[in-house]
Amino acid sequence: MHSAAQPPVATTALIYVVVIALFVWRMMRPARVSVARIWSRPIILVLITAVVIWAEQVASPSAPSLVAAVTLAGVLAGVPLGIVRGRHSDVRATDRPGVYYVHSSPLVVIVWLVALLARAAIRYAMPQASHVAVIWSFGLLGFAASAIAVSAYLVHQKLIAVQQGSAAQVSKAGGT
Repeated sequence: MHSAAQPPVATTALIYVVVIALFVWRMMRPARVSVARIWSRPIILVLITAVVIWAEQVASPSAPSLVAAVTLAGVLAGVPLGIVRGRHSDVRATDRPGVYYVHSSPLVVIVWLVALLARAAIRYAMPQASHVAVIWSFGLLGFAASAIAVSAYLVHQKLIAVQQGSAAQVSKAGGT
């Protein structure tokens, strides 16, 4: 039974869906970004993942070693996808210093969203599901969060290369 202080599950779920949908929509389209913005999205997704895991542990504690092992397995499995996404992201300089045009594949963000929604479905739509099934969803969240973080690192490396290439072109043009 809900107390007066707690909003209904449907309202809370709707708020999460709207916020996450806006976040995913913004991540899927090409954008002009600064170096700081390249890192803000992965940090936010990793923090959301950590809060989800923490909240589950508060609500229904599990062996920390099991949670850590499942999450770590997911993190390690997500690295190759992050490498693929990072390598296939288009990074170009703009006319403003420190601002770049980046178009990343939406695949990893969609995987993260599906993992988060699958976890919610297991937790709320199938309360009879075992607690172990919920714990395995942490692996999915770890998978997607690490893929996004690795991708951000590789995009950052591309930004540095574009920056160095732009500086080399400017110095070459100034020297001739």
